[in-house]
Amino acid sequence: MKQNQSNQYYLNGIRRNDSTVVRAIYNNYFGSISNWVSNHRGDTSDAQDIFQEALMSIFRRLKKGNLEIEYAFNTYLFAVCKRIWFKRLKKPDFAVTSPDEAPLNDTETELITEAIERNEKYELFYTKLKQLGADCQQVLQLHFAKKSFKEIAAALQYASEEYARRKKYLCKNELTKLIRADVRYGELAF
Repeated sequence: MKQNQSNQYYLNGIRRNDSTVVRAIYNNYFGSISNWVSNHRGDTSDAQDIFQEALMSIFRRLKKGNLEIEYAFNTYLFAVCKRIWFKRLKKPDFAVTSPDEAPLNDTETELITEAIERNEKYELFYTKLKQLGADCQQVLQLHFAKKSFKEIAAALQYASEEYARRKKYLCKNELTKLIRADVRYGELAF
């Protein structure tokens, strides 16, 4: 099954609360998520809670609107599970399940949370950048590379620096709209 078809199969199944699809998701992906949670101060019970919470989160997003995933479903599910788990680790009442491990201090927890959020922001940004036309992608990549408007105009054979400036402004606005329209935007603190 191709990635897009697989994504739609899973998303439609979750939306319909189809037990066969939910069972398939569990069979295909719970093991890797359980291993990851176990390697990050959790146990199988924690992994089951996180997995269930992630599926419920996806279900709620689907009910609110049309959730579209630009990458493999398992990547998205894994990202949702990681975010939920790190939020849980951050809670002051979190109890470590292994007596050999010390709890994360506030600084460690904050650094982990920030790293995940930065990664998710970058993924959202990059996904939406790829949805722009080739011309806008080039303008913005040159702009992000700190090229002057004179250099951008020359590289893209624009008539003037002012046209390059205007084009960058329009492309940046279009990118901003795409990012803000994505369901992930509301969850990430931009």
